[in-house]
Amino acid sequence: MLFRSQTITTGGLTFGIANGGTSGNAATAFAWCDGTVLGQTGWRVPTYTEIKTLATYISSQGGTTYMSAKGWPYSGTLLYWTSTIYSGSSYTAVNLPGTVGEARAPTQSAAMACVK
Repeated sequence: MLFRSQTITTGGLTFGIANGGTSGNAATAFAWCDGTVLGQTGWRVPTYTEIKTLATYISSQGGTTYMSAKGWPYSGTLLYWTSTIYSGSSYTAVNLPGTVGEARAPTQSAAMACVK
C-alpha cells in the first residue's frame, strides 16, 4: 500500500513506494504496481531513465534528507527495481538517490517503487 505522503512528483510523473520500503522479487514488484494503488490504476514499475530523473530531483531537493522527509527509506544499500533489462534476464536496480544501475536477478529482492 502506498501513502500519499510518500509520493514524489517530478517531470510530470508521480512516484510512490510500498509502505515502509517493502521489498520483493521482480514478479512481486510488477504485480504490485499493476494493481490498484491509492485507489488508482495506471501505475507501473519505472524505467531506468525515469528512476534516474527521480534521483536527480531527489538530489536537487536535499538528497537523503529529502527522502527521509517524504518517508522514503534510505540505507545506502537499498536498491529499487526498474523495468529496464540490465542483461539476459536481470533487471536494472538503482540505489536512490544515486543513478548507477546494477544487475538484479528477478528472484532477488529489491524495494518496490511505482510510477504513474
